[in-house]
Amino acid sequence: MKLLRQIIRNLILELNIPKYSLQQRKSYGYFQKPKYDEDLNIPFKDLPRVWKENSDEYEWHPGHGFQHREEQWWVPNTQLPGFNKLGLDVSNMAWVYEPYVGLGPARSKRKEGRKIKKQFKKSYEQNREFFDSLTYVHWVSNDSIIKKTKEMILNRKGKNEVSATWYDKPPFKNGNLKIGLILSGRPTLVSNMNMKSGYASSDEDAFASEDPDQFIPSFFMARGGHREKSSGINKYPHQDVIDWDVIVWDETDVDYTKIEKLRVGTSNNEALIDNFEVSGIIVAGELSDSEYDTILELAEFANIKLYSPKGIAI
Repeated sequence: MKLLRQIIRNLILELNIPKYSLQQRKSYGYFQKPKYDEDLNIPFKDLPRVWKENSDEYEWHPGHGFQHREEQWWVPNTQLPGFNKLGLDVSNMAWVYEPYVGLGPARSKRKEGRKIKKQFKKSYEQNREFFDSLTYVHWVSNDSIIKKTKEMILNRKGKNEVSATWYDKPPFKNGNLKIGLILSGRPTLVSNMNMKSGYASSDEDAFASEDPDQFIPSFFMARGGHREKSSGINKYPHQDVIDWDVIVWDETDVDYTKIEKLRVGTSNNEALIDNFEVSGIIVAGELSDSEYDTILELAEFANIKLYSPKGIAI
């Protein structure tokens, strides 16, 4: 994967930057030092690993960005020739281009996300009984059952918002996933669709200062872990989700067909949960003996129960 990443990144650089002569780059403003940006004031040691892979050729200047070591021109932002405004802020290919294209998409997502969450807060207070009656479940990938469950229980970072699916009633299923963690906490946004709120490329709920392969905008909005140390890392919906009018403002907005699709694993809704705790564990599939024993030990440690998909304590 690292080699593939490097090949694609080099291809992008070859297509966009080297095609200009030094004189052309000078006329386009590539030699003008970018204006200081506080969001970029990050020490090199705290940068995501994928950002560091070209450090032999490019030098990182906190607050300004990357500069070519030999030729001294700066990696351009999206407003300069040679780059397109891709407009994507969450993508499984984001690590390829986002270290080079600037902060506009991330800032837009954060700005619009704050607005919609502020509106939702009012709806939550007005419809608290309904929202608190929903069951919020963070499903764990089958290939990281023990690792993720331990992380969520033993190394819980409740100040960081976490994504969850949500249900009005049992059964609590998500396709063939075996373990779901029931979350208590305050929903900061609820949607009938996936809000594309993930902020890390290798694990959508990894935290900024711990994920070596994360991409912008996750790193931006988390400020390299600084927010994790203070008020916590926030998540925001993609602009498309806001435009599609799928936010759940009250009980009348619930799309029950989406919940059914969630149960069979063909789609998923999403809620963002703040100040979360794991309050129960759903065992929705067959586990190995060692997996079950470990899950049971974690439940006993946290003083929580195991539940069947029907919501019945095991």
